[in-house]
Amino acid sequence: MTQATVSPTSRGQAPARPSATSRLAELDDLRDRGLITAEEYAGRRAQIIAEI
Repeated sequence: MTQATVSPTSRGQAPARPSATSRLAELDDLRDRGLITAEEYAGRRAQIIAEI
């Protein structure tokens, strides 16, 4: 009998979350490109920092 390979996410483990530093850098990029408002930026930034 052949055993199936199971990926980490199919075993109930969540995929690794990007670091706070990379999330903040991405958020800065979105703001600099005008893709989010100053209010969205401030809210999301506060949320990321609160999770640290």
